[in-house]
Amino acid sequence: MMQEEPTWQPLSMLVTLPVHVKEGGTVAREHRATLEKGRSAPHALNGATLAWVKRVFT
Repeated sequence: MMQEEPTWQPLSMLVTLPVHVKEGGTVAREHRATLEKGRSAPHALNGATLAWVKRVFT
């Protein structure tokens, strides 16, 4: 299987990196808050599922 060529960007694009990292952290916190709401609804998500998601994605 052949690997695809990387898509090179100019060095001027480096300034966008912190923005993407910050946005990724914000989205992760929002997702975690949504999962934490599931603790109060055991019929929707059980503790084992919540623990698994937290372990895998954090």
